Amino acid sequence: MGRAYRWGATTIAYRKDKFKALGWTPTDWSDLWRPELKNKLSLLDQPREVIGLTLKKLNRSYNKTNLDKIAELRSELKALDRQTKLYSSTDYLQPLIFGDTWAAVGWSTDILPILADEAEIDMVVPRSGTALWSDVWVCPQSDVAISKLHQQWVEFWWQPEIAKDLTQFTDAISTALKDLTPTLSKKQLLLPNQPGWDKSEFLEPIPVEALKQYQTVWQQMRA
Repeated sequence: MGRAYRWGATTIAYRKDKFKALGWTPTDWSDLWRPELKNKLSLLDQPREVIGLTLKKLNRSYNKTNLDKIAELRSELKALDRQTKLYSSTDYLQPLIFGDTWAAVGWSTDILPILADEAEIDMVVPRSGTALWSDVWVCPQSDVAISKLHQQWVEFWWQPEIAKDLTQFTDAISTALKDLTPTLSKKQLLLPNQPGWDKSEFLEPIPVEALKQYQTVWQQMRA
């Protein structure tokens, strides 16, 4: 038995000062392909994330298993590659902070902490949906005593004040929260009632053959 206690998402971080000059701000994955952002993107070095957001742009699922059935996928990925300055799963935000890139795709747990210190950086959850993750506490159902303690533990963290503290003092958001105080307004973007969340998905396990296909498409994109 498992119970999720906090979650996050793949989001777009962007520089407000750069986009002010452009006269628009990103709201969805398709904005990453706009010509103004050529060589201005930081992307995660993760095939499922980058191919997944491209699938979302094409109104497909992050968990699509037969990529060969999507004729336009490879051309879309090549076009996105031309927009990209660097791929990294650890250092993708530094170029954004320094202004070398104007937008970055990354995980909310990485992006939220910098919003308090970097006034020119903001974050958006894409309207067509994104990839979600959750931290889960797991307890074997066969052990009744432990299951009871597990339930008490989860109920403790789901108390309104405790859930608020968990959200305030960590880089994720409690699954028990449905509204946030003004001091937590930046995390308001991660609440399920925000645009895009009804179309978002967890990255599910996919067959080995499908993973090999993702890797092949990824290598072709980066070649």
